Amino acid sequence: MQARGQATASSVSHGLALLAEGIEELLAATAVSLDTAELLATLRGLEVARRKIPAVDHQVLSQCAEFGTAVALGHRKLSGCLQQLLRISAGDARARIRAAGVCGPRRALTGKALAPVQPATAAAAYAGLIGAEHTKIISQILGKIPARIPAELAAQAEQARRRHVEPGVPGQVGRGVREARRPWRRHRRRP
Repeated sequence: MQARGQATASSVSHGLALLAEGIEELLAATAVSLDTAELLATLRGLEVARRKIPAVDHQVLSQCAEFGTAVALGHRKLSGCLQQLLRISAGDARARIRAAGVCGPRRALTGKALAPVQPATAAAAYAGLIGAEHTKIISQILGKIPARIPAELAAQAEQARRRHVEPGVPGQVGRGVREARRPWRRHRRRP
């Protein structure tokens, strides 16, 4: 297995083939009766796998944006390209692109690799600890942090969200992330 960031076209194709093969194997295996413990372990394993797929999406969509894939295929915007290629709604396409914008890899104008806008959120998505809905809520709330707030406080807010978000369900995430924003709120009130 290659290290992250060293993928080739053949390793990506191989990974997709393994994914498809694994899904087929799971479909066949779950057709038999499982006991309660096995069912729960299966559900947990499926959820972690389901949550990791958007992290791959973030990397692929970041590259599509960087290389102008949409324009090369005759589209004005990447969202339109995704709608047609993947047969998804406009809202879903835009949501995926927004998530890739905050969790995907970036490049400076010089070509230097940059960390994601929200590195802790990206790491949690990569590990399968949070899903697309968690990422959306975190990004919406942390995106409200004003640019004038020192970078250290913004980073503290993103790190603090781990305590509140990872164990929670998406409906409870907003409360926890708002809690994590408190350091910059105190900073904002200072004269």
